[in-house]
Amino acid sequence: MTRSGSYDIHKLHRDESAEIQRLAAQARLGWEKEVRTLSWSGLENGMSLIELGSGPGFVTEALLALVPKSQITCLEIDTMLLQKAEQY
Repeated sequence: MTRSGSYDIHKLHRDESAEIQRLAAQARLGWEKEVRTLSWSGLENGMSLIELGSGPGFVTEALLALVPKSQITCLEIDTMLLQKAEQY
């Protein structure tokens, strides 16, 4: 499989741990706006969702708290980020 896309944690950042922390902070800081956008778009508890580029799972966790009766399918191409999500 050939990797393609604009984000590659392995090429863009020397310290993966620091990048994971940055992603967590980004998810927290932008969450209020995300909730407004999702609400305006018609998100309701119990829907089936797909999260593309789910990374280490920080937004997934917030989504689960927002819509706990929903089923969320996460897709992530980077195996390291998938491992981080499983650990998280």
